[in-house]
Amino acid sequence: MKTRRTLEARDRLSVMLFVFGQFTAFFFITLLQVSPMRLFVPLLILMHVGIALFIISRKRFLEDKRDVIFHFRIVYGLLALYLPLLVFKLLERFSGARIEESLIAVAAYSLAGICLVVASLNALRMVRTLRSE
Repeated sequence: MKTRRTLEARDRLSVMLFVFGQFTAFFFITLLQVSPMRLFVPLLILMHVGIALFIISRKRFLEDKRDVIFHFRIVYGLLALYLPLLVFKLLERFSGARIEESLIAVAAYSLAGICLVVASLNALRMVRTLRSE
């Protein structure tokens, strides 16, 4: 019978910071794309709170010499997918050009769905990696 290794308390906390940080960042960056411009700064700050939690978890893993950098790179890639949407939103705001809001909303929600699935699988894979070390 195969025994299941559990994570140490420090690893559990680091994984929780990782998961909460990435989902907070994805949630608020999605809201950033579809919200009115007057909410831009508060949502941007809340998005960065998620990124800060994400970075804290990375530093904790690095202090413990855990090999999970690959999982962080996946999240960096997912966050980078939002950059074109953010550029379109800022162009619309500062150039006065009208970009169809529903098009940006569909793209933001579709991307959020993709990020939700990939980030969840990535977090599960991270736990599996930590258990096997």
